[in-house]
Amino acid sequence: MTMKPYVIRQGDYLAKLAWRFGFDAKEVWNDAKNADLKLTRKGEMLLPGDLLFIPDKPRPTVVALTPETMNSYTAEAPRVEVTLSFNDDTGPLKGEACLVSGLSEAEQEMTTDGGGHLKVLVPVHTVELTVTFSKRNVSYRLQVGHLDPPEEKSGLAERLKTLGFLSDASLTGAIDARLQDAVIAFQKANGFQPTGVADEATRTAIIAAHKS
Repeated sequence: MTMKPYVIRQGDYLAKLAWRFGFDAKEVWNDAKNADLKLTRKGEMLLPGDLLFIPDKPRPTVVALTPETMNSYTAEAPRVEVTLSFNDDTGPLKGEACLVSGLSEAEQEMTTDGGGHLKVLVPVHTVELTVTFSKRNVSYRLQVGHLDPPEEKSGLAERLKTLGFLSDASLTGAIDARLQDAVIAFQKANGFQPTGVADEATRTAIIAAHKS
């Protein structure tokens, strides 16, 4: 199979690219040309600027055709399961009703679980979702596929922001000192030695708390 390089852009992820370019995601991810990337980006989470090798030509789609008649076909984009977590100052938003919009169909009525989580099946072409908690009069706009890998400062910062240890204002200036303070706050809250260094144990705990 002839492969060509593709430069990852913000919002790209493997399932979305497989649908867009017509290739098998698992086959491409396990191709020898992507071995170095696979070692760097564990869990198939990609960073803008990464180089992914994809098939030079899409795999042909074979469909049945009846001659001398009108043929009708319906294509449905594959979906990926996205887990969303919602918290306020008192903890997780447990068992709260909400409306999810931005999917292919009309708004969906859903309820968070006992940990404040929602599991949503999202079509791979979806760019943004909106989750509205009507009783709280608050809405969250969520971009799909825009979370950077946790090995990167940007990915670590976004996770700590979601968990409440880093504010949006903290991301506007030099991030290093603010990120260190956020790591220390997370470590103190979770029983780690507050070193400010996102070592493997701390990073693993952040990923687990964030659910991704």
